[in-house]
Amino acid sequence: NKVNKIRAAVLVGYQREQGDWTAQSTNFASSLERAGVRRETVAIGGDRSSITKVRNQVELYSKVEEFYAKYLHP
Repeated sequence: NKVNKIRAAVLVGYQREQGDWTAQSTNFASSLERAGVRRETVAIGGDRSSITKVRNQVELYSKVEEFYAKYLHP
């Protein structure tokens, strides 16, 4: 299992909807947690609102910026 080799914090972002993307993303986040990897998850959008919507892109990039500020140190 390569998850055990990860040492950096991981941001798992995915579109919030039923289906493979959500299941794969949440399973990956769970695997990271079990391996003791620092991780955060961001679910964006919904059934009628995808990542192609500007408001969802703004939300995602805001979360990425917060993640970088928290885990990247000069």
